[in-house]
Parts: sequence; C-alpha cells; structure tokens
Amino acid sequence: MEKVSKIKEVVGDLIEMAEKGNFDVILHQANCHGVFGGGIALQLATQYPEVIEADRTTKRSDRSKLGSISYCHINTKESNFTIVNCYGQYNLGPKEHDYNALRSCLKEVKSRFAGKRLGMPKLACGLAGADYTIVKQIIEEELGEEDVTVVVWKYEPSEH
Repeated sequence: MEKVSKIKEVVGDLIEMAEKGNFDVILHQANCHGVFGGGIALQLATQYPEVIEADRTTKRSDRSKLGSISYCHINTKESNFTIVNCYGQYNLGPKEHDYNALRSCLKEVKSRFAGKRLGMPKLACGLAGADYTIVKQIIEEELGEEDVTVVVWKYEPSEH
C-alpha cells in the first residue's frame, strides 16, 4: 500500500502566513558563511534581525556547521513563531545544496519541534538550485508524520 503524503503545498507568502499565525515554526535553508544575500533568507534577515543573531551563535565558515540548525523566536502583535536556519549548503550560489545536510537539518527540526505546525519554502530549490522532487522526498521521509506545509512563493510561475 502506497503511503499518502501528509505534506500540504499551498501558494502564498510564507512570512505573511507565519505572521498571521498559520505556523509555529518556519524553516529556510542557509549557508555556513552567515550571508543572507538573497531569496527568503534575505527577506527574513531584513525583517527579523534575530535570524542573523541566531546565526552568529554558530561558527562562521565552519564546514562542521553543515547539517545543523540555529533558530530564534519571533513575537509579533498577531502571533509568535520560531524561525529555523537550516545549514544545508556550505557555500553560496547555485548547485551548492547538500541533500545529506538538508536531511540532517530536518532530523534536528523533528527532534526539537515535533508536533508543531511547520511552514517552509521549497527548501534549497531557489538560489541553491536543488531538485524539488528530491527535496520533497527528503521532507516526506524526515517530517512525513508532522504537520508540514510547503509554501510556494505566490509570484513563482506555475509548474502546470
């Protein structure tokens, strides 16, 4: 019998949805150099400097950081949520993702945040250039029993 995925995919704005109380935890992929130069990482760092502070609790440019996480708690007028930096790539740029590191990050997320409502973009599939088919499989394997929503950026061209 084929396992049915509990992972939901919706079109929208991940940050806006978190601020409206849709998620307890949001995740994004980060590099190991403390650079939040583009994509959702830049949006999060700009809007919530706590994301950068969480990153600064780790060693910059340290390869052992790969596969780990850091996180911060955000309190807004409407909601409270946690933002997780998933160190799934060492360097910046396209094709710099590491599927094994992403898997390790998601295992850590599950151990710390089991039972929480998790929201995330298509992890590593933007600027890092990962294949979403592979990423989705990793998410299902590591977080398949959790309440997970993948938010497809509302301005991303449709794949249909």
